[in-house]
Amino acid sequence: MTVVVPVDDDINDIGPNSNYKVESPKEQRKKEAIKRQATLPHPLKPKVVVDENHQSYFLVFGMLTGIKTSVIEASKKAKTEISPEDFTYTEKLKIDSSGKILKEGEKYDFEFKDYAPNVFKKIRENSNINCDDYVKSISDKFMLLELSSPGKSGSFFYFSPDYRYLIKTVKYNEHHHFFKNLEKYYKYLEANPNSLIMSIYGLYRLKADGHKMYFIVMQNVYPPNKDMHRMYDLKGSMYGRFVPLPSEEKNYARTIFKDKNWTDENRHLILGPDKRKLLLEQLEKDSKFLQTMGVMDYSLLVGIHLRNKGNSENIRSRLLATFAAVLATVKSKNSNKKGSVFERRITNLPDDDNDKNENENENESEKKDESIFNNEDGGFISTNENNEIQNEAYYMGIIDYLVPWSFKKFIEHYFKTIFLFQRNISAVNPKDYGKRFYKFAEDKIISPLPNEKTEIIKEPSTETTN
Repeated sequence: MTVVVPVDDDINDIGPNSNYKVESPKEQRKKEAIKRQATLPHPLKPKVVVDENHQSYFLVFGMLTGIKTSVIEASKKAKTEISPEDFTYTEKLKIDSSGKILKEGEKYDFEFKDYAPNVFKKIRENSNINCDDYVKSISDKFMLLELSSPGKSGSFFYFSPDYRYLIKTVKYNEHHHFFKNLEKYYKYLEANPNSLIMSIYGLYRLKADGHKMYFIVMQNVYPPNKDMHRMYDLKGSMYGRFVPLPSEEKNYARTIFKDKNWTDENRHLILGPDKRKLLLEQLEKDSKFLQTMGVMDYSLLVGIHLRNKGNSENIRSRLLATFAAVLATVKSKNSNKKGSVFERRITNLPDDDNDKNENENENESEKKDESIFNNEDGGFISTNENNEIQNEAYYMGIIDYLVPWSFKKFIEHYFKTIFLFQRNISAVNPKDYGKRFYKFAEDKIISPLPNEKTEIIKEPSTETTN
């Protein structure tokens, strides 16, 4: 199996001139615990191919095997209406290192827990996501691309090889709070197909070697076939919300800027009266719902695609080429072998697409849901006051909405505002956070008037889709 993750420093590396001393059993156990924690990749190390000899191998293998197996098993069950019991149901799978599902009492390497599988199956169906296509996207080549740097939360992010889905590790309290409010979340998404809240397609826990990892699978805001020429993460907070400008122009498209950058540039989403009204109404509705969920710290992720540039800079192509390069390396290493360990091991996994040809799967993957915010070439195209098409296309979604308002957040808010005299911070209660988020969208994100400098494109774009 092959996964792209960074290398961790050897925690126990001892130099030739170091003063070595005998460690107590307690110190040794502590080091072993730290070493197990290090199986979560470090964001600042170079990316390498991880095979069965790497310390992260079994952890990531268990994660991907569990997702693939649980989704396929859920797809075999007859379609039924969602019942109240489905929102609290969990299913445990015990898996060995070959990917085989074991019976009770057999020795296993991983314990994979799938939360509310029928509910998330229904969410995927409501988004027109085919089971075979979903499994193929996430685990067909058992590879992941790690985002270069995690957020302040300490979570790690991984893209599927086709860039359609995101796997994110979450904290236990976030996982628990979301599962507790799952029914409310499901009913809201079902009643609001135009919601900008990015859908979560799976809620999981992996237990291996005494370590528990909680994670989710969600849709990617940005499409795999469009270059993003500017990207922003907007919360409506100004404190600590500035990213230093890159020294080279080419790196602007690779940087996710924040609120202070947005206002400093005097940037707005350029929308005519009809689209402006639609977007503001949906953002207000979504922010009010998130207040009822008791969460805060979420943001609106915005990608700006310039239609006159198209994909001429090949930003997305270069990213996806990372996977092709790694695959070529792995194949060359195993070219003289009967089959790699990974190839032998995945033969025990359920077969999900042998009866489907590639063209059929490709057609399925192009299906879009019916949201008005992604039905124009996968996004929301800018317009002027006369509703004429302009040059910018927007790809947007509300992300990171799992953080509950807790005692820890209350203390953070109190300390920063009373002792450090900080204002406009992220840590505020859900009601105030939601109101501020919407107010920022109304005043700063969406333009009150169209930008006269923006070029109008009266004919459909002929951009390339590299």
